[in-house]
Amino acid sequence: METPVYRDRSGSECVKWGSLEHFFGRGDLTPFWVADMDFCAPRAVTQKLTEWAQFGVFGYYFPKSDYYQPFIDWEKRQHGLSVSAEEIRFAPGVIPALFWLIRILTDPGDSVLVLTPVYYPFFSAIESTQRRRVDCDLKNNNGHYTIDFDRLEQTIQKEKVKGMIFSSPHNPVGRVWTREELAQLTEICRKHHLFLLSDEIHQDIIPGEKTQIPTSLVDTANERLVTLTSASKTFNLAGLKNSYVILRDESLRKKYDAFVASLGIQEGNVVGYLAAKTAYLHGEEWLRSVLKIIHDNWILAQEIAEATIPNVIFSPLEGTYLSWIDLSRYVRGENLKRCLIDDCRLAVDFGEWFGGNRFDGFIRFNMATSRENVQKAFETLGSVLSSPGHSV
Repeated sequence: METPVYRDRSGSECVKWGSLEHFFGRGDLTPFWVADMDFCAPRAVTQKLTEWAQFGVFGYYFPKSDYYQPFIDWEKRQHGLSVSAEEIRFAPGVIPALFWLIRILTDPGDSVLVLTPVYYPFFSAIESTQRRRVDCDLKNNNGHYTIDFDRLEQTIQKEKVKGMIFSSPHNPVGRVWTREELAQLTEICRKHHLFLLSDEIHQDIIPGEKTQIPTSLVDTANERLVTLTSASKTFNLAGLKNSYVILRDESLRKKYDAFVASLGIQEGNVVGYLAAKTAYLHGEEWLRSVLKIIHDNWILAQEIAEATIPNVIFSPLEGTYLSWIDLSRYVRGENLKRCLIDDCRLAVDFGEWFGGNRFDGFIRFNMATSRENVQKAFETLGSVLSSPGHSV
């Protein structure tokens, strides 16, 4: 079993550390915000990229015809999903692909729905393309989130929604959706003729006992269902800008190809191609080790919190390595930011970023780091929030 190697990235030019001053106003924080890991990629990936770099010629690259096969095999083996190479398209990231697909499938002014709280770049994909964002809040039962299907359908009708961006597993609340939930959701989309963009980039990050079910495995009838995924979260390759767009419908593939051609984009980066292919071939044992670290870190955080701040609510971490935590019984509003940034010296994603002030008091915390980092962070948080002078 390959043991993941933790790397202290302070002082590097990574976003997680290098952008602290810009986003949080000070650079002396320990970051738990950006959704990448503090672990080196699988050893096989490093070896492959080292071999390529040592070859020394960095000219134009054309991936072999079997480039997609390791991904296809992975999807079948890990998720039971059959995908053909002709159905797969390249994108430099899931978020750029969302921007493109919104433009392909809608017109300016059209309404696009998201289930909030949700990964905030979804908002940019809608609003920056001059579409109208429609929020439909998930139901929160003491930290466990579900889809309010009645409210969803009413909102679709009232707001004349044209389509949805869906997160599966859900970022940030950590849900791995059941087959029944996916069936009900996709049925509503078919009934109201919606496109459905299913962001499944975290599909392999399942640290618990749940089973991740691809949306397209449940719904084979909606020709406007698009799946977006990548090796980037699974194997910590986000900076290499390589993602997969699965388009079942031939006419939609033609529209996608025409749009990408209009942008002058023909292919991806050679490093991204090599890394993704190698990771799918040789990274499975590494991933199993990472999932255990994530799960153990999440358990540790709860144990530490229970001793000092027992009224904190951790949403079940069924999927992703991003823990959704309700601190609202201890701290909210500007006090929350002051507490986390100035008193605890921690950089986290704040709840309001995921849909507005109604998520005040929540944070998203990245568990894909060392046990020591998690322990220190929650011991500090517990000490500050339980101190006699602290007030909500």
